[in-house]
Amino acid sequence: MEVQKVGFFQSVKFKIMALSVVAIIICTVFFLIVGMAKMTEQDEESATQIMNLTCQNETAQLNTLFGKIESSMDIMLDYVSKNVPSEEEQAANPAALQEFMEDVEYHYDSIAGITDGIVAYYYTYKPGEMVEGVFKIDMQGNGEFEEFALTDITQYTEEEKSHVSWYYDVLKAGEPIWFEPYMNENYNKYIISYEVPIKDEDGNMYAVIGMDIDFTVLEELIDEVSVYDSGYAFLTNREGKIFYHKDLEEGTYITDVDKNLDDFVKKLNVNDSWGMLYGYKYKGVEKKMAFCSLDNGMKFVIVAPLSEIEASKLVVQKSYLQISIVVILIIILITIFMSDRVTKPLVSLTGVAREIGNGKLNVEFPKKTGDEIGVLNITMQGMVVNIKKIMDKLHDNAYKDGMTGLGNKRAYEEVCKSINNPDYKFGMIMFDVNFLKKVNDECGHDKGDMYLKTASNLIAEVFEKYACFRFGGDEFAVVLLEEQIYDGKALLRKFDDKAEIINSEAKNLWERIEIAKGMAIYDPDEDGKVADPVDVTIKLADARMYKDKAEKKRV
Repeated sequence: MEVQKVGFFQSVKFKIMALSVVAIIICTVFFLIVGMAKMTEQDEESATQIMNLTCQNETAQLNTLFGKIESSMDIMLDYVSKNVPSEEEQAANPAALQEFMEDVEYHYDSIAGITDGIVAYYYTYKPGEMVEGVFKIDMQGNGEFEEFALTDITQYTEEEKSHVSWYYDVLKAGEPIWFEPYMNENYNKYIISYEVPIKDEDGNMYAVIGMDIDFTVLEELIDEVSVYDSGYAFLTNREGKIFYHKDLEEGTYITDVDKNLDDFVKKLNVNDSWGMLYGYKYKGVEKKMAFCSLDNGMKFVIVAPLSEIEASKLVVQKSYLQISIVVILIIILITIFMSDRVTKPLVSLTGVAREIGNGKLNVEFPKKTGDEIGVLNITMQGMVVNIKKIMDKLHDNAYKDGMTGLGNKRAYEEVCKSINNPDYKFGMIMFDVNFLKKVNDECGHDKGDMYLKTASNLIAEVFEKYACFRFGGDEFAVVLLEEQIYDGKALLRKFDDKAEIINSEAKNLWERIEIAKGMAIYDPDEDGKVADPVDVTIKLADARMYKDKAEKKRV
């Protein structure tokens, strides 16, 4: 009996191959669809995170400037409140008040010398009764302050805002306030002002201290902001009134650009836009915005074209599609020639692909082989590694400073939050790099970056076992936890010794280390517990750092 030959297309082998090929194609397509959907979703989330992280990082730099002003004013407030002569002292010594004003002027001059952008400072004593105080202006912008006559508010009504808002607005607020940017006609500069009321024991305001800051300092920081290829930043208030924009005039309202931005203006009353982007169209170009709140009440907004935001997504999707097509072809070829051999590892690899498509990256790959399936195995492992690298990079962008590699402001704030416990023992060392502006102005910003890196490298070297952060442009911090607080003084001496060696070998200004520092320890067992230990410790460390900075400046 003649054995009937089975045609290839009727053979079990073909059926297995066909079934395998179809199953593999279905699984791969499923992986492709799910993966691309996941990737599109993740890319949109990444774009939102990038825009908002950029916004937060740049906001932190601006808030650092405001923080310095507020810290300087806190120092002045503490001094004038504790040292103003009483009425009895003034009666006994008619010169007491004048001597006090001279001391106020001296302290103001010291603070102005280490605070960038100050145009004017003033202290007005009992403005409703007499014209006594200090008022000095840097008319030439060279750091030399000239004395000017104080405003006699008794000569004006409360409605004459241009002359007396500095008094009545602070009196009404009853607390420190930032004024919105305005053109000061006395010295023809666009400025922002920060003013603090000084009250007696009964809560009545008897004096006002304040500083005027050149708005161009903020403009320069904003002009340096880069978002994607052509993105930019601008400043506005909660009502959408623009204070600075590279294309629009000051005083323009956002809704004048696009009426559809009414909803966005309403959102400006929220603290920030974290987790969201807001779209609008300007001159036919679709754009996305994110915003953060500044400590002085203004809103910092960053803008980028939608096409640039989505460009990376399109490239990745195309590559992903090409890779998937190649993978499918490879699997089909291997199945045709080695169906029996590859069935088991192929099924295993398909299961891994399904897990990856569902977002699980910590998967166990099948044992490597020396054929095409092995190549596919390695390729997919490489894809997972690359995805993990991207996720790690996003994590680093969120918690590490890009220039120095130290923890950034976000990481610093989270550590501070975690240790803000009255029962927890810790220490804070605050650093502030001196002469950065001088290096930038005289040697260029690239040398300024090198100057900062030299300082940060030494901090990282000396405090390598401790939590180190760069939370501002030229500000660093080290957090000492529990028993580490006893290492602080020795480490600071080690830091000074190494800095001295570096400076002795330095040939250029940017190769030196010129840095002010201050340390404070919070030990509830020795000093007692406080409600907000982190805030208290940071302020004490800052005060010591500023004292160190002032002493170095005088030297």
